[in-house]
Amino acid sequence: MVSPAYADSGNVYISPSSSSVQIDQDVSVDLRINPGTAVNAVQATLNYNPSQLQFLSSNPSAFSTCVTNTGGSGTVTLACASLGSSVSSDSLISDITFEALVGSASDTLTLSGVNAADDGTYTNPTSTGGTITFTSPTVSSSSSSSSSSKTVTRGSIPDLSGSSTGSSTASTSTPTPTPPATPVSTPAKVNIASKVTSAQFNVLNLDITTSTPVQCYVSYGLSKSELLLSTTPTSASTNNTVSLDPSQLVPGTTYYYQVAVKDASGNITKGPIESITTKGYTLSVTVLDSHYHPLANQEIVLHSTPYYAKTNAEGVATFYNVSPGVHHVEYSPSSTKTVSEQVYVNNSFTTKGTVETAQPQSSTVVLTGYKVPSGSVLTNVLIAVLLIILAAELGLVVSVSPLRDKLKFARAKVKNSIPSSVIVSPRDSNTSEADSF
Repeated sequence: MVSPAYADSGNVYISPSSSSVQIDQDVSVDLRINPGTAVNAVQATLNYNPSQLQFLSSNPSAFSTCVTNTGGSGTVTLACASLGSSVSSDSLISDITFEALVGSASDTLTLSGVNAADDGTYTNPTSTGGTITFTSPTVSSSSSSSSSSKTVTRGSIPDLSGSSTGSSTASTSTPTPTPPATPVSTPAKVNIASKVTSAQFNVLNLDITTSTPVQCYVSYGLSKSELLLSTTPTSASTNNTVSLDPSQLVPGTTYYYQVAVKDASGNITKGPIESITTKGYTLSVTVLDSHYHPLANQEIVLHSTPYYAKTNAEGVATFYNVSPGVHHVEYSPSSTKTVSEQVYVNNSFTTKGTVETAQPQSSTVVLTGYKVPSGSVLTNVLIAVLLIILAAELGLVVSVSPLRDKLKFARAKVKNSIPSSVIVSPRDSNTSEADSF
């Protein structure tokens, strides 16, 4: 759909336009808008050099509802709106914080994908970037110079005590004491202890305890190298609770996170990168071969997690903490063959108060590329016959009539199964039917 637009109304810019920061310290810049006309939505991408800056957080202000607020790998992207109201004066879009990774050079912050709108009418604002200069900490040093001169006549021995004998003369001057250099203070390290207090289908809460009052935030993502999401910084306290954004969490998924804290002096301390997994679904899969026979007592793999489980006598394998979506049930009858069928897990949980629950899910798959090997009918019947003969020989058969009925049934099966080359002969003409068989 084509929307009407004003011509270059307003400006989205970075403030301050230039700033400096020492290596390993934080620097914050404001992404602001001078709209020119009332707007209720804005979007922009801030571009930076990831080898010089590490993204820490982005905290929207005037436009508090954001469908996109991500940062990392050289960009910070925001798409935000102010629901039910408009912004008509110079306003803060977001406060963005970085950590300096270098101690020299500079980085030019640029803006791209910039636009603003009022109820779908684009205003096409201009954009203005900024610059960050990196410096190393200044180390105080002082050099003390002491002047000392000794005049020594050739061939004589200098008197180090300051007096002279013989033909030697010496003059000394006492060095002027110089106060010691002022040591560079190192920020005190904050001890951080984090504990997961709730891990549900799309809820992850952490309690963060520190040795001194600090602000806390958590960076997180799907891998250790891409912690692209972050929480809003808390107020300063020694005990903070941080909740990850539920809209960014998927059941049965492992996330990596790192706690960062800022003390009253602005010093940043980061904890180790740890992992946490959301609660997933319970899935029971009935595995059948191509002839619909259950695959009993076999190891099954559920990809793409992968999870491993062994089927029971009915061919049912149960998996836990499974993420929603498409998976594949795999079975390897040999080292050179693997058969697979697709299975789907629904993303369906219910919330009652603060507790999320979900019913176990079940599915049936037919491995069309595999057939369970069947045992020999003749072998099974002969084993049964031998057991009957053994029982008779031991005197365990007390009634012939019921036995005769069973033998007739067994004989019929054998007749249909035994090859013509197999001959069963009676012992003699006076042997009973049971003995003959």
